[in-house]
Amino acid sequence: MKKFSLIALAGVCSLGLLSACSDDSTPDPTRAELCANGISDDCLNGAWNANGMANKASGEMHSMFNYTAAPGTLTFDKNTHEFQFDAPALAADIATADCNPVFGEWSVAAGVLHMRSFTNTMCMGPKTVELAATVALDETGTLVTLNLGQLYFMYNLTDEMAIKNSYTESFSALAK
Repeated sequence: MKKFSLIALAGVCSLGLLSACSDDSTPDPTRAELCANGISDDCLNGAWNANGMANKASGEMHSMFNYTAAPGTLTFDKNTHEFQFDAPALAADIATADCNPVFGEWSVAAGVLHMRSFTNTMCMGPKTVELAATVALDETGTLVTLNLGQLYFMYNLTDEMAIKNSYTESFSALAK
């Protein structure tokens, strides 16, 4: 009887080891897949490069506010619904210790991004906004771009209303 029990136990252990080593054939979805249907918690979750200000019509980066060489970071946490924005080092006006980082909370409802900052500094006070943010895969298929639809973190970098009205903050993340 003991011999039978040992054989049965060995069989169960073997099955357990085989199932533990089985290959999960479903890979995690890519950022491009998560963002294919637009703004969502899963799409936004994680870190995005803060590239600067892009023209709403053309998508071109403003020469004075192009931080792609040394981008900052916007991080969304879908579990806590909090965000943190670390300004690009090149954006000297907002990258100071007093203005950086910016913390807040976010949510997505009906495809609209709601953000509320907690920061209260000379660069940015607490504010709540609804953003017509968009996501798109770039022409190379390597980056997903996130445009907030307006200036939020970088609003105070310029006094020119033409820039404030015609530019959006541009972020990017690897598509795969």
